[in-house]
Amino acid sequence: MEKSNKYTKYSNQPNFTGYPQFFIINNEAYWCADCCNDELNGDEEVIVGLNYEDPELYCYNCSLKIEAAYIDEEV
Repeated sequence: MEKSNKYTKYSNQPNFTGYPQFFIINNEAYWCADCCNDELNGDEEVIVGLNYEDPELYCYNCSLKIEAAYIDEEV
């Protein structure tokens, strides 16, 4: 199966450019863009969200930490 690039790590909407995105799969699990592109087959319900402030948001599939837009993680 060829890898899809349908899902992006950062938003590209005119008013929300550059915000970290997460994806809710089948109304229950948060996934990162890479896992969506690698694993989804197209019949899942996918809701796109932006991670503004949750420093503890992790991908359900690979456990990758999903970056928060307004959290200084170097403190």
